[in-house]
Amino acid sequence: MPIIKNIEEREITLPESGAKVKFLERMTYGVILDWGKTEADKTDDLALAAFLITGWDLTDEAGQPLPINKDSFRKLSFADGDFLITEINKSFTKGVEEKKTLASE
Repeated sequence: MPIIKNIEEREITLPESGAKVKFLERMTYGVILDWGKTEADKTDDLALAAFLITGWDLTDEAGQPLPINKDSFRKLSFADGDFLITEINKSFTKGVEEKKTLASE
């Protein structure tokens, strides 16, 4: 009998700031539908990354939580931003590679 898995989240720690970030490990049909309903530029990688992030503990200088959006991404150090995008890409690439392997068996 086919099984539908729950959407999994992954938590990482950014290397420079030490901030914790949680993001979706895979896209489901519902996530894709929700992304389609947003007003974000669908070709904007930062907007997509922000959409996939489910939480983080980043704050501004006043201790106020930063909203999860591409403007906040632009405030990250290069090391943190590059690490975050790389980790999100790795999660999705891993899923695609696993599907290719299963399809070829």
